[in-house]
Amino acid sequence: MMLRLLQARRLSPLLSPARRFSTQDIAAARLNEVKAGAAAVTSWVNLYTGALSEYPLRANAVLSGVLCAAGDVLAQTVEQRVEVSATRSYDLLRTARMTTYGTLICGPLLYGWYSTLHVVGEAVSVTRVPLLGERLSGLLPWLGTFQKEVSGGLSPARLLLAKVAADGLFFQAPFLNLYFATMGVLEGRPLTDIYEKTKAAFHRAWGLSLLVWTPIQLLNLSLVPVALQPAVVSTVNVGWKATLSLLNAMHATGLEGRSYLELEAENRDLKAELDGLRSHVVDLDERLRVATSRTWTLRLW
Repeated sequence: MMLRLLQARRLSPLLSPARRFSTQDIAAARLNEVKAGAAAVTSWVNLYTGALSEYPLRANAVLSGVLCAAGDVLAQTVEQRVEVSATRSYDLLRTARMTTYGTLICGPLLYGWYSTLHVVGEAVSVTRVPLLGERLSGLLPWLGTFQKEVSGGLSPARLLLAKVAADGLFFQAPFLNLYFATMGVLEGRPLTDIYEKTKAAFHRAWGLSLLVWTPIQLLNLSLVPVALQPAVVSTVNVGWKATLSLLNAMHATGLEGRSYLELEAENRDLKAELDGLRSHVVDLDERLRVATSRTWTLRLW
């Protein structure tokens, strides 16, 4: 009995509520949770960077497919909230189409474009001069084959602006047309419908893309390593593809290209027409009731 009492006294400080729920223990537990989360994120980043170094095309394709799917899920959520979509149910095939587009088209194109943009930028940022000087090379032309690279092309600021301009003019515009065309083909639309849909939505989408992507690309092309530039674009594409999906759905429902005032005026007209139809139904119901009562009166006579 005495031994049990001594053991209980030794264990009581460890089992007391003050010991188990002290501020230090809670802070330590939260710190361990943060460390575990940071370790998980670090492991995922290391896994992605390792796959990016070994299989850059596949890694960018998979990441783009996953993020395009996430963007479409976000777009459908917004559409159901603002009641843009004609149906209230979730369209799984639409998300599958976006995943296919992101994996097979968007990811590989982003990888190829930013790799090419980097190579071209490196090529135009340096110049080649004769290794032994221009005068000596002029006297002995065969010495002109010995050259060295010096930085004398575009300055870093001009090169950055040139890259951003090339991205907006030579990549974003065809890329948007390719997006609308691919979505139309995957939806099974006829070519004429795809053309009209692209023509109606392109200019607004391209103008919006210049406003969105210009500041993002200024940061991306100047601060982010070349290997991770497609990943940054794919991440931002979550919101951007949600916007494009929303434009796509608005065009399908006939709402794209119409202002809020026009839609509000049409809504008022429809409500007025509905009120008129309701009053007409009430009038017809009253006439039917009177006619029915007269019929029963004649039968009684």
